[in-house]
Formats: sequence, structure tokens, C-alpha cells
Amino acid sequence: MEVKIEMKNKLLTLVIPVLTVFLFTGISSATPLEDITHHISNDAETSLNISNADDMILITNAGSARYSNTTTEDAIQTVMETVPIKYSKIFQMNQPDHDPTFTFAVKNSKGYYARKYTVLQSGAVLKTPVVYIGLDMTENQFQQAKANLGYDVLSLLSAWNAGAPSDLLKVAAWTGNVSPGLIGAYSASKQFLANYPLTSNATSYHVIVSTGGGDDDVPMFFMDSTPLKWVTVGSDTFYNFKSAYTDDSHENIYIRWDSLSRTGVMFYWTLSDMTYNGGETLQGLIKNAQCIGMLATNPSALYKVLKATNIDYQTFKTLWDTGIDSEYISSIPVTPIEWTSTVSVIPREEYSAMYASGINAVMVANRALQAAGFEPLDSDDLLITSAGYSETQGISAGAIDGIISATGIKFKNIYSLKRGT
Repeated sequence: MEVKIEMKNKLLTLVIPVLTVFLFTGISSATPLEDITHHISNDAETSLNISNADDMILITNAGSARYSNTTTEDAIQTVMETVPIKYSKIFQMNQPDHDPTFTFAVKNSKGYYARKYTVLQSGAVLKTPVVYIGLDMTENQFQQAKANLGYDVLSLLSAWNAGAPSDLLKVAAWTGNVSPGLIGAYSASKQFLANYPLTSNATSYHVIVSTGGGDDDVPMFFMDSTPLKWVTVGSDTFYNFKSAYTDDSHENIYIRWDSLSRTGVMFYWTLSDMTYNGGETLQGLIKNAQCIGMLATNPSALYKVLKATNIDYQTFKTLWDTGIDSEYISSIPVTPIEWTSTVSVIPREEYSAMYASGINAVMVANRALQAAGFEPLDSDDLLITSAGYSETQGISAGAIDGIISATGIKFKNIYSLKRGT
């Protein structure tokens, strides 16, 4: 349908997506969200022909969004009990002020398709048509997908079918969407981690980022939570993360600090020209896909090194006090550091091994519980884990899938520790 709106003496023609508004029988604002989500999941399974958990993902803000002034983690549990989907295939968006949304996407013999459901506070559900989301979309198909799903969700789905690593999707979902800046920062941070890993509790990461640009959220996931959250030298305390305003919103400083030697490595970088943002357009999605492809073939081309050097305590202190001050940074003398730009940034994905490790962890725990006179783990117990974030052995969310399969532990009872390193 078309709606004409008069604004500043001009007529704008807006294409409004055709959304189906439906009320399941007996559903109202008093109906638990789990009941609504059960119907949604059944509808998605039928309309998208969901049959293989490996060929689907769910993008949802459940967990951060609220319904009838209550939290919404149980809605995700309902989806997991209704549709064959794994914990590792669920990507949560941080949208506490939005109505709960559930976007199911599948890959089948015809390509990639998605459908989005929005649960209003009244209990009504907005359901989009099933839309095509393949990378070979026409402009018309792109406009339809964007209007129905929103560009943020569409960018995630497009990155998924471009082969983006699941940890990149995890970061992008929580921070908003996929952009060349985010992909470039993913590459730079992964190469810094590979070149300068933490070697003891005396070493820690410290990040100064410029506000905006799509690249400032990435190190918070991969570098913020470390064995040492801060460094205290005398009366000075340096925390893991600091944000600063600069003329170039893509500038970043990554530091690995050794509190014993009181020396560190500074890596000052910005995005390369190859990561220009194509905007919320079809060309923007294509650009994202190109950048994702370069993660495997030439990751160092996505960022530009401005300065890399060893630093002493006084330099560290001044950097932390002044932020990204290009004039000061240019005055820092350069002591060459070792740097390998060809190191892979694609994390290992050994799902079957991780899944088996999760099951084995449950077996070990149950033997210990039995020896102490307790019952084995079940669905009402609690799991506190760094799996899903830790990448010391590759992407680890599959271990949680194994634990869930062996215990039935509920989604709301899984507490994640953000410890990527």
C-alpha cells in the first residue's frame, strides 16, 4: 500500500511493508509470552519449512526486551523447545526499549529466506511475509526485505549467508548491525590478539577508541574482560577501556601492558580505504560481504597501521590521560615491534568436538555430584560459563549445546562470562 505525506510542500511516497496482524485464539496482553512464542515458533517452522538446526538462525531481542513489564528469557526457551534450533544459532540484540521480536532465517534448496515476528504489548503479533535474503537479491527484493525486517536485522542475515564467523555475528547483533567498520575492527583486534596474547596475570589489554564509526564496540567483546581488569601503578589506575572524540572516528589504540616490567606495546590504527561504508543500501550489504570474504583472504587490508611501538610507563600514562592525541602520538619515539600481518583471524570452528566436550563436562560433574551424595544435573540447575566467548580452543558455543543436550538446562539459567581471551 502507498501513503502520501505532504512535507515542506513536497509529496513523499512511502512504501509501507504489508504486515499481517494476527491474534492467536484466546491471546491477549494477559497471555504469557511463552504461549505466544510457541504459536510463533510453530508458524515459523511451517512457513519456512524448518527441518535442520544447522541451516537456520534466530535473531531476537528477547532477554533485553520486556513484555507486560516482565523479562523475556523464557520466550527463547520456548523457541528452543518448539523449533529444532541450537543455543549457538541464537543471536541476541540489545534492544530493551523495543517490543520483543523474533526473526527466523533458513537456508534451503531455493536459497535464504526469513520471516520476522513482533509481539506488541497488547498481545497482538505482527508477522511479515517470508522474504528472500540471498546475496543475489535484486534491488526490489532488497527494498522488500529492508522494509519488512529492518536494515539492522537484514545486515546480520546477509553477513550470515556471506559466511561471517559466529563470533562476529554475536558482536554485531549486540551492538546493532554489521558494517565495514565493525568487520575491519574485528580483523585488527584478532590480529593484535594473535600477535600479542596475554602471557600471565601480569599482562592485560587496554583500549582507547574513537567514538562512532562502527569499530569501537568490537574490542569490548574480545579484549575487555581479561585476567587483570586494570593496572594500578602508584596512585594511577588504568582501566581496560576508554572512549575519546577525535576527528577520525575510526582511530583506535590497542595496548598490551606488562605490570611487572612496566612496559607495553602500542598499536595505533584506523580503517583502510577498503572499508568505506556503503550505507543502508543493497551496495552496503554487498560491501559487507566483500569485507567478510577478505577476513579469510587478506585481513590486514581492512585496517591501516598508523604507528606500532613499544612504550614505557610515562607514555602509557600520557596516552591514557590525553586519549587519541595525534600530535602527542607522533612525538612518541618508535621502537620496532614484531608484527605478523598474515595471521588468520577466522577462529577455529570444531563444533562436534566442542559439543562432545560439553557432554563430557556434564559426565564429570555428575560423577562428582554423585560421590558427594547429590542428584545429577537437570533442567533447573545453573550453568556459569565462559563458553561462547572464550576462543582459546576456537569458537566454543557448541559446548553449551552439548551441556543443554545432556542436562536440559534452561536458557535463563545459563550465565555467560565475557572472557574471550
